[in-house]
Amino acid sequence: MINLFSITKLIVVFALIYFLIITGLIYLLPKIGIDELSDTRVAFSVGTVFELLIIYLFSSGWRTIWKALPLLNNFLFPDLNGEWEAKIHWNWGGKSGCKDGKVFIKQSFIKFSVDLVTDESESKTLLVKPFKDPESDQAAFYYMYRSESKATSYTSKNEHKGAAILHLSHGNRNMMSGNYFTDRETFGYYEFTRKI
Repeated sequence: MINLFSITKLIVVFALIYFLIITGLIYLLPKIGIDELSDTRVAFSVGTVFELLIIYLFSSGWRTIWKALPLLNNFLFPDLNGEWEAKIHWNWGGKSGCKDGKVFIKQSFIKFSVDLVTDESESKTLLVKPFKDPESDQAAFYYMYRSESKATSYTSKNEHKGAAILHLSHGNRNMMSGNYFTDRETFGYYEFTRKI
C-alpha cells in the first residue's frame, strides 16, 4: 500500500500534519488556561499520542478506516486481505491443465504478501507492487514469487521463480485474474476468488 505513494510525499504530508497539530495546540492551550511554558508537556503528550496513532494506522488501523470509509477502496486501493480460492491454468512442455489452490493475502499499509498453496507446491512472495491502471482506474498488482515443490527428493525443478500481473475484476473486488510466467518456461493464467 505504501508504495502507491512517493515516500517523500508521505514524509512531507505527515510532517505537515504533525506541525499543524502542534502549532494548533500551542495556539489553543493559552485559550483554555494553560499559559506556563512548563505546561508544554501537554503539547508533547498530545504529540506522543499522535505518533502512536500514526504507528497504529500504519500497522493494522488502516483497515478500520477502510471499513468506515468504503470510498477509499475505489479512491486509493481495495483491501484484499484474506483467503482466496485459486484456479491455475498452466502450460508446461506442450501440456496444459488446471490446478486448484488457496491464496493467502496479507496486506497492511506497509506490507503486502501473496502466498499460493496447492497440493504440489507452496509459493512465497518476493515482491508485490500495487498500482491503479491509469486509463481504467482498475486496481492491480505486480507479483513476483518463489515456488517450492512439496516433493520429498530434491531435483533442480523443485524450486522456480515466477511473476504475474493480477487485475481486480471491474465492479467486483472479490475476483481477480491475470497471466503468469516462470523461469522454467511455464506460463498460464490465474483466477482468484475471495473466500467469503
